[in-house]
Amino acid sequence: DGDVFVCCELDEPVRLGMIQRTLVNTVLKFVKKMNQGFSYFLSDTSENPSYLAFPVGTSMDRFCATKPGKEPPKLGNEIYEDPDLMRKRRNGMKIEWNTEDVYTLALWSAYFDWIDWQILNFPGIRPFSATSVAGVQPIKLTLYSVSNNFDSMDRIDNITNHEKCLAIEISNSAKSTLGAEAKKWKSNSIIEEEVMMEVIGDDVVKEEVIDSTNDMNISVRSEDTPLNRDDSTNDQDEDDLDDNSDDDDDE
Repeated sequence: DGDVFVCCELDEPVRLGMIQRTLVNTVLKFVKKMNQGFSYFLSDTSENPSYLAFPVGTSMDRFCATKPGKEPPKLGNEIYEDPDLMRKRRNGMKIEWNTEDVYTLALWSAYFDWIDWQILNFPGIRPFSATSVAGVQPIKLTLYSVSNNFDSMDRIDNITNHEKCLAIEISNSAKSTLGAEAKKWKSNSIIEEEVMMEVIGDDVVKEEVIDSTNDMNISVRSEDTPLNRDDSTNDQDEDDLDDNSDDDDDE
């Protein structure tokens, strides 16, 4: 019954000097002017995360709701949205969310360069590094649902108390560190790899035992081979014995 917000979150406190804070406030005022329902909160403590919150309805570049039984847009291709509905949505038309439709969302931004980790294209402001605001911490992109009595023009001071639908942790290998979720995933991957190596190691040992057994069988068969000569050879041996017997009789 409520609305859904897409948020950029920072878990660690934001430490800004006077010049940095002035610059960031100028950027945020521009963003608020361009995005209906936008709200933000910069925290200098670890009690509540800093965030930028955008209503999905007014912030998504493309929004498509696919009814049950219909085929949703194929990811990687162009996502079509009716131009009239797009205009109404961006002007604040309420989205009737439900758990039956399949929602396809597309978001791109000319104001943040994920590769170079820069904030850019704001009027009168030169591009600057995201680390000058967020430090080296990663950025979390989240989706939250809020109740009907929530005023989107107010700050979401306790955003973590709302229902989280999705969370994606994004970092830059050259400009930021791994976040808590990435470290947890990496740790679990290492444990799984060690377990897999142990299993593979056991299999290798078993295979070596089997191979050595096969070699033993082969060697045994090779030793038995002289005892299994063909009949012609056996006949020749018998003739030799007869000849020797005759020689004995002559003597």
